[in-house]
Amino acid sequence: MDTRYHFFLTIILFSVFIGYGFHDFSVNDMSDFSRITDIDIAEREVTLKTSCFSLGIKGSEDSIDGLERAAYQNELPYSLELFEANLRKDSELKRLEITGDSGLPVTVLVLENSDRLEIEAITGLMLAAENNIPVYLEKGFIRSSGEPTCLDQSIEI
Repeated sequence: MDTRYHFFLTIILFSVFIGYGFHDFSVNDMSDFSRITDIDIAEREVTLKTSCFSLGIKGSEDSIDGLERAAYQNELPYSLELFEANLRKDSELKRLEITGDSGLPVTVLVLENSDRLEIEAITGLMLAAENNIPVYLEKGFIRSSGEPTCLDQSIEI
């Protein structure tokens, strides 16, 4: 009986260590990103909001109008429809990631087959709105370039 008991405990402890290892060394590549909770569209600027930060991205009047049509009427400009159709031949759209480089947004469209395409921010937001894919902001970028919106100036993103 002792041998069975020790074997059982060994299996349990081994399982705990393996589970801790998987939890501690997670393969989640999104840990540096925060999901956008709201997008406000103004005259010449789009404001992306997380739980306690907001980030404004400027755009031309035409591109902002295109984003409004994509968000509210599910209508893309013709050239962007062709681009989207070409992308969808190989893979589905997975998510949009916005990072920063010297205060300027760098927008990457991630496809299901793990391909990554760098595109203009407003264009990426149009595709995200049309295809209902999540938009993520890099935490470091929104902390350095965004504005805190929580009352206690929390660093929670």
